[in-house]
Amino acid sequence: MTTKKKEEETKDLKTMDNDLLSKLEGMDDFAVTDGERVGLEDMDRTDIKIPVLQLLQPTSEATQEEKGKAGEFYNPTTEQSFPEVHATLLSLTKTRVRWGDDYRKGAKPLCRSFDGKTGIGDPGVACANCPLKDWDNETNTKPECSQGYNWLALKNDDGDVFRYTAISSGVKPTKQFLTEYMKNYSKFQLFVYKVKLTSAKEKNDKGTFYIPKYEIYDVHDKRSAAKAKDVLESYKDMLKEDLKKAVEYQDAEEVAGTENYDKEEDDAF
Repeated sequence: MTTKKKEEETKDLKTMDNDLLSKLEGMDDFAVTDGERVGLEDMDRTDIKIPVLQLLQPTSEATQEEKGKAGEFYNPTTEQSFPEVHATLLSLTKTRVRWGDDYRKGAKPLCRSFDGKTGIGDPGVACANCPLKDWDNETNTKPECSQGYNWLALKNDDGDVFRYTAISSGVKPTKQFLTEYMKNYSKFQLFVYKVKLTSAKEKNDKGTFYIPKYEIYDVHDKRSAAKAKDVLESYKDMLKEDLKKAVEYQDAEEVAGTENYDKEEDDAF
């Protein structure tokens, strides 16, 4: 699907949404009040899926199917891709996952940690004491267990909530961004700032791959910052639940391209 066609379809959907909303005038008697939705009383946060953005790699399935280009951020639900995303980063959840040697899409992980501290499965121990998180320096073999940085975020242009996971070669630039924030901007909450997500092309002896790049480029006004805080409070627990529900799907897409993962990507900076 071409970028122009995607933009046209997105425009059509927004027009449709506006048409539907205009028909709701005079329907205030049926508006949701105090969060109570009649007939949906059993629905909770675990029933809602947060859209995911993936940084496409040359070997990603969507890249191979020409749904997006390597280095773009791809939404598998809408099949839209973006060379850059202007976002508000709301919260961060660290995770770990260990796959078997015969990894394939849809396979179950051998061990998984939803907080980056305690593993569930094999070996299912405290992550800090687990040797499977460490590089084998003698053979320069990457860890069996990889760490992920899972962002809950808002798109600044339309206010849509999404999640994005940085793993393997994306870990180092994420740590660099967090270090920059703490050094230069930490007087205020992270959601006060506007962040541009792009990618950078890297190459090593294993091939070509893309890493995420973060840039704080502006500051929200007070009203927008307050809205971001409200969204954070509403969705922060949902992110953790969503990660639990979507382990195979999320990691299956993120694993693509990690064969280029090099030890220097995991070193301190």
